[in-house]
Amino acid sequence: MTIIERIIKKLRDISAKPRRRNICTKMRDRLENEDFSIISSNCIGGILCHDLNIRFNSPTVNMFFDAADFVKFCANIQYYTNLIPEEDLELTKSYGYPVCRLGDVHLYCVHYKNFNQIRDKWIERSQRINYDNLFIIMTDRNGLTEDMLPQISQIPYPKILYSAKPYKFDFVVHVREFEKENQVGQLHFFADFLGNRYYEKYFDLVNWLNLEYNKNI
Repeated sequence: MTIIERIIKKLRDISAKPRRRNICTKMRDRLENEDFSIISSNCIGGILCHDLNIRFNSPTVNMFFDAADFVKFCANIQYYTNLIPEEDLELTKSYGYPVCRLGDVHLYCVHYKNFNQIRDKWIERSQRINYDNLFIIMTDRNGLTEDMLPQISQIPYPKILYSAKPYKFDFVVHVREFEKENQVGQLHFFADFLGNRYYEKYFDLVNWLNLEYNKNI
């Protein structure tokens, strides 16, 4: 990020943050589906639940996955969420924050202080998962390749993939600001001075949650 880009971001944050409160209020007023779980490849799921004032009904909060691991995880969610994370001491030392093994996948727990906190929250939140009202949110960061898309299409839950490229799958949300990059940027950053985040600029997440919920009632 250049100096000019940093300055613009700072000014945008100053303008957007107080406006964000009104956006969140409107989102909460529109939300009909309140007992859902979001399995997210990074922090988007937790930030969305925070904005909607919804309890974290998923263990994948404050962490991220490599893309291949996340696709594997989503193909067998109930199996993986019944496992207990184990600390990977070597990777923890290498990355400087806790990294855990969950069977054959890794959890990069960048926003956690220690392994005990990760394990306790994982167990607590895994027990809250509503498999009948579950949503998948992922991005093309952390190693996603085009040949993974057919595997993602087979994941048996409502899903979206934020991508810098306009792949021709109905679950792909093309974020145009990152077209010149190999992957999307930080989608929870503000996209404008009005308080809208990048991840909601091209896709109405509340409408998606409501539509899927109303299909089942």
